[in-house]
Amino acid sequence: MKLYAVSLYGGDDTRDALRFYQDQFDGSIEKSSLGHSVWKSVEGILVVFSKITISCPVYPGTLVWQAKEPKDPSKWRPEVTEPNYRSYLDPWGNRNWFYFPLESK
Repeated sequence: MKLYAVSLYGGDDTRDALRFYQDQFDGSIEKSSLGHSVWKSVEGILVVFSKITISCPVYPGTLVWQAKEPKDPSKWRPEVTEPNYRSYLDPWGNRNWFYFPLESK
């Protein structure tokens, strides 16, 4: 068995969420449509953005990054700020954790 992708809620038009993540992180657009869009990180992780329908009951999800913060934190809603991690919500309610090791002295 192989993990294929992670899934996030993409709102009524998943192309908006796709553009948001493409602007905030490096990667590539694999598919762009109203109901399902796919973004690929530079590490090769697929993120599927889905619109809620009867046949696709998607919920907001969570991603964890090894970074201090997104490119433009003003576009996110901050939740938690600690010395070595931060949590932000995107405009669709998906949580993104930004983890970074503390520098040793």
